[in-house]
Amino acid sequence: SYWNDGNSLSPTLDVDSQGGVHVAWYDTTDGIWGTDTEIMYAKYTPNNGWSNVSIVSDGFNGAYWNDDYSQDPSLAVDGQGRAHIAWVDYTEGPWGGGRRDVEIMYAELTPGSGWSNVTIITGGAAYSGDRSSDNPTITADEQGSVYLAWSESPGGLYGYDDEILFSKFIPGNGWSNASIISDGYGGNYWNDGQSDRP
Repeated sequence: SYWNDGNSLSPTLDVDSQGGVHVAWYDTTDGIWGTDTEIMYAKYTPNNGWSNVSIVSDGFNGAYWNDDYSQDPSLAVDGQGRAHIAWVDYTEGPWGGGRRDVEIMYAELTPGSGWSNVTIITGGAAYSGDRSSDNPTITADEQGSVYLAWSESPGGLYGYDDEILFSKFIPGNGWSNASIISDGYGGNYWNDGQSDRP
């Protein structure tokens, strides 16, 4: 069934301990999820070949709420075989919106349980500012902790140049508040240029 008639872009992949290959990308194909771009995923297993595609960024429990562009995914697999994907998303919500306020979103695939609902990593005063977040990169360790970095212009003491931000997920504790790691060491705010693409 050749249903994918849009562009499939920016692939990212990782391999699990069983030889499974996990691939995510963003796709312009229209569907019940709408006409915005979505994050898609497929997995190769040595005994079964490639799975069908999953829509990661929309449609959780049949609710198609994500109505703007989802782009530029980063994927990692942890020691338990869970796939973790972070991406850039333009969808508006309680976390803010508009072309100036782009968020980093995240979802997790647990074997046997399917994809989680989306978590908004960067929205809200507890995390970061009201400006665009971009260029996520993600990794995971053997214990299932997840580490995420991205670029953003947080304002305040850090200025309006882009900085590198970091957050981690520890099972049982959830996501940490974002740390700004590219400026402000020892209270000295010396980095006044663009920090980008971690």
